[in-house]
Amino acid sequence: MRGPPAGGASGPRMGPVERQGPRAASPGRVEQNRRAEPQRVNRDRQQATQRQQHRNVQEERSRAERQRSTNRNAERAQERRKVEEQQRRSAQTPAGSGNRQATERNAGGDQLTRRREEIRQARTRLGPADRQRLHAGFDVGRARLANAKFDWHVGHRVPRNVHLYPVSRDVISFFPYYSDYSYFAVGEDICIVDPRTYEVVDVIDEGYYRGAPRPDIARLTLSGSQIALARDSLPPDLLDSGLRLRLALGAEIPRDVPLHEFQALVLDRKLPLMDEWNAQRRSIAAEYTTALAQVGDLVLPPVAADSDPVWHLYVVQTADPVALADHLERRGIATGRHYPMPIHLSPAYERLGHGRGAFPVTERLADRLLSLPVFPGMREDEILAVTEAIADYFA
Repeated sequence: MRGPPAGGASGPRMGPVERQGPRAASPGRVEQNRRAEPQRVNRDRQQATQRQQHRNVQEERSRAERQRSTNRNAERAQERRKVEEQQRRSAQTPAGSGNRQATERNAGGDQLTRRREEIRQARTRLGPADRQRLHAGFDVGRARLANAKFDWHVGHRVPRNVHLYPVSRDVISFFPYYSDYSYFAVGEDICIVDPRTYEVVDVIDEGYYRGAPRPDIARLTLSGSQIALARDSLPPDLLDSGLRLRLALGAEIPRDVPLHEFQALVLDRKLPLMDEWNAQRRSIAAEYTTALAQVGDLVLPPVAADSDPVWHLYVVQTADPVALADHLERRGIATGRHYPMPIHLSPAYERLGHGRGAFPVTERLADRLLSLPVFPGMREDEILAVTEAIADYFA
């Protein structure tokens, strides 16, 4: 057995550092730390200041966004009040005054309608070469609106802040019907406008000068109160996608287009009014049914037993719905076609291979249906105007 190493004591051998014990900080290092302490304090203060400034900026942005949201809501509320005030004044207008004004409007409206029809027929008579020449005379790229949130079809008045461009001399030289008018563009459509009234008198659509038939446009006509309702139902943080897309019946929307539950938004905010609105629709439908019974070849919508429809649409059948719709439009009455193109014949479903004749009942109804105006707030004189105009058409 070996004994302890020479030198004596048993136990673990200590290294040189362990033998020396803890080393005291040198005076130079202490002085260095002392001098660095103010710098560290200043650095911490600067970082705290930067964090506070960042919080201030974020709070300022939040306040600005809240203020913008408040301003938007105030503008929408003001617009609704204007619409309600106009409706109230219309309801309080004396009967004699209203009849006189309606007569004056009808006289002027008939003249404008004849003028619009004259322009349309003259443009229709142009050959392919002249149609191309007509289109080339307009600077569509310059006059195109980025986002037209209004009805720009014939007979409607566009907002006064829409910038109008003068029709060129090249166009007027061979088509003088546009000599007193200006224009702007929506997509590839050229809208001819009377600059005195900002009323659209003609629309040159893309199919006209390209020689292709124009698809049936998914058109929606809204009153001022309905537009205010739609705007008020949109969330303030809804972003504009910036997408330019021509909506036609049967068209397919790209799958990367963000869709929002607009209908859910409207119902969530306006559901308390639904019962009253449905009652108004039922009343309007009842008046239509009474006034239009046995008029012309109209087939009125049937009502199933033990049912109480809300009349989202009031759809009649007639042999020539297009001619009746044109007649009503000349009286200033908007109608709808729901829908002139059967679903199985639309471009969205042509891949299924169903040709004309595959669904004969659907195709026959699509050629005969016409939707009459029915909406909450429709006045008695407006209902009467519709029924009298239809009776005049079949007279």
